Amino acid sequence: MNATLILRLCALAALLAPLALMAQAAPLERYLDTGDGVVADQSLGLEWMKCAAGQEFAGRLCRGTARPFAWQDAVRHCESLRLAGRSDWRAPSLRELQTLADRSRTAPRLNLDLLPAPYPYRFWSAATQPDERGAVGVAFNFMEGVAVGDAGANFVRCVRGPALADPPR
Repeated sequence: MNATLILRLCALAALLAPLALMAQAAPLERYLDTGDGVVADQSLGLEWMKCAAGQEFAGRLCRGTARPFAWQDAVRHCESLRLAGRSDWRAPSLRELQTLADRSRTAPRLNLDLLPAPYPYRFWSAATQPDERGAVGVAFNFMEGVAVGDAGANFVRCVRGPALADPPR
């Protein structure tokens, strides 16, 4: 790795470290299951897919198998999603994903009754970070409560509503 890349990675790590501490227990009363495949965060004005992409919402349950996506495919999936009569879905920012983390729980740090999730509980954000190949997507790992750069496949849970931007990199 060259020195510039190392400096960029260190700067990114310094930016992401405080974000890992931001997510506190997400009180259940803050969320409303709207009954149509959407969970509304009444505090932030965000609406989340109840089920991970690839699963079907049926009778208040998520059925089927969640589908892992490459980062670009996850972003495209959210941009083309039509759910609950809405088409303005997007991949969440890392900060938005972190608002779902429930620090009062041990692994996974996610309320699985409210937002069912498949193991290993890693979900894509819209963020990227530099690496030796150029850039990789950033996923949030709900098992450990941390953000991780990844070039592989992860799950995606799309969001809509007012964007909570990630800090500049």
